Amino acid sequence: MTIETTHCWNSMLMNEAEGLAIIPNAVVERTMVAPFREGLETEFPSSNLFASAGEGIWDNGAACGRRYLVRCISAAHPRTCKPGQTIQIKIVDRALTSVSRPSRNGATMVLSTTAFGMIANPSASFINIEFQQV
Repeated sequence: MTIETTHCWNSMLMNEAEGLAIIPNAVVERTMVAPFREGLETEFPSSNLFASAGEGIWDNGAACGRRYLVRCISAAHPRTCKPGQTIQIKIVDRALTSVSRPSRNGATMVLSTTAFGMIANPSASFINIEFQQV
């Protein structure tokens, strides 16, 4: 019998703070991401640079705690990406088991609003990104 890991931490759900669904070299859209929960404060970076993992990087829970460098590479509107801005995010949950799931199939990450705003104009509807595990 195989037991599938569905969350990084059993009681944590990605459901209250705003964020963005990320598809590498494709479209990004707004969705919801996790809040801080009592007793889980140490699981979230104090910088609020975190994300949930899509199925492509989830790896049956092995993605929990992994860190990725993420940068915006293009968007539908000029000057949406913040030039030279690369951020490091931490994976804190699984996107498909979150209360607010990505609305696009194949989403690789769901970024926190803080993380998205560091690499692109927060009012953008769509961006293309590049990411690398560190």
